[in-house]
Amino acid sequence: MSTRSTEELLADVVAELASVRSELAELRAAQRPAPDGVGADAPDDFRATSRRRLFALAGGAAAAAVVAGTATSSLPAAAAYAASVTIGGTADASVGPPVLTTKLNYSPTTTVADKSYFLVTDGAAAADDFPAAVAGHGLKNAITGVYGRTNNPAGNGTVGDAVVGSGATAYGLWGRADMGAALVGQSVSGVDLYAAGTGRVLIRPFAMSGPPTTGSFALGELVTDARSDFYVCYDNSVTGGRWRKLGGATTAGALHVLTPTRVFDSRLAGMGGPITSGGHRTITISNAISLTTGAIVTLDVVPPGATAIVANLTVADAASGGFLAVTVGGATEFTASAINWTPSTPFLANGGLFRLNATRQVEVFAGGGGSTNFIIDVAGYYL
Repeated sequence: MSTRSTEELLADVVAELASVRSELAELRAAQRPAPDGVGADAPDDFRATSRRRLFALAGGAAAAAVVAGTATSSLPAAAAYAASVTIGGTADASVGPPVLTTKLNYSPTTTVADKSYFLVTDGAAAADDFPAAVAGHGLKNAITGVYGRTNNPAGNGTVGDAVVGSGATAYGLWGRADMGAALVGQSVSGVDLYAAGTGRVLIRPFAMSGPPTTGSFALGELVTDARSDFYVCYDNSVTGGRWRKLGGATTAGALHVLTPTRVFDSRLAGMGGPITSGGHRTITISNAISLTTGAIVTLDVVPPGATAIVANLTVADAASGGFLAVTVGGATEFTASAINWTPSTPFLANGGLFRLNATRQVEVFAGGGGSTNFIIDVAGYYL
């Protein structure tokens, strides 16, 4: 079988490019109004067909470029080649020659991890600077690398999708900034940032303990430190800002107000009876009990995870004079009393805020020489 010469191959390429130019001219003419109604107001299916043909022509031009390269190359025929089609260009007076604004970048010799399949750039960036299927790079003239917008009520301007199997380090949408904001969500009348899946939002902690002390911050910035304490900036007029602690492992959490509920009464059967001076008792306050029998009527009225309770402490049938101290469950000592009584006040109540241990218990100590029954009614808890 005869081998075609380089001149013959180049002649074919020239013919193909001439055909491409002719069809492009026809497509441009089709966009002008015509008597039969075909043009700018043509049906959607015609315009879609025209667009598909336009991209087909671009593909043909790319193929022609590959053929031309093959015809003039000394590399073996089995080698892989990369080709690109320049669709548009703009002149930048600051750099001199025109730079690419849009480039279809086919890279069969590399993997997607190395190249971008479609790169839009106005900078002197190589395609492998952006390992993505679609990459946008605004350096000189463009203020936005990639911009997505939709007018469809059910549409999405930009979508990022990390599919099952991608792993915990895969991200559907990633924003990175050397300065400023890496990712911005802006809505005219809706939600700026919406967690529509599990509702989980992760804020990576600083490597420091406590709020920042240097740098510039915006009002309303939220940060978390190495102890997972959260802070909000309420004043940015000073270096480092001023911060308010919102929560963390050492804070009580939010107050949940309850209808006053009885959780302990030493006078009832099985509750231990009076406590005497020098003694102490561990009391579980998690469940609501019957006022008359002590039987549990509501489980976990103070739920797991609660850190403290707002409670009313009452002494009943107190003898002599004395005091009760209430501290975290399991404690072996106390530093302050919660209620004091005298021989003339055998019934007395006092409100207080009491810390809980991990199993929702407090420790009650008796002192001062007397003895008494005692009652605990919970009015709220922190969680």
